[in-house]
Amino acid sequence: MRKVNTYYKTTNFNLANVVFSAVSDYSVRIKTGNIKNAGTDSNIYLQVFGDKGDTGVIELKQICDTKDKFQRGMNTKINLQTVDVGNVRKCILAISLNCCFCCW
Repeated sequence: MRKVNTYYKTTNFNLANVVFSAVSDYSVRIKTGNIKNAGTDSNIYLQVFGDKGDTGVIELKQICDTKDKFQRGMNTKINLQTVDVGNVRKCILAISLNCCFCCW
């Protein structure tokens, strides 16, 4: 579901320094396993890499409500709008380990 649909610019209003970057919509499905201790209440991070670059690390709770979305057996769809990375090559999904229930 990758399509370029809008642009954003820097907050510097000097027209000589305006930077336009293509923004794309992405849909990511994250399936949590259905075995004992498969869920997590930890912070989840995503980074998407493509042939035009990468998104940088995105903390998912900054773009959607992640409470109880990554529990055992869950299939979670997350829609995000971020910089256009071109054809997606890989994604890295990570968690923070500073949580009592971060068995994921």
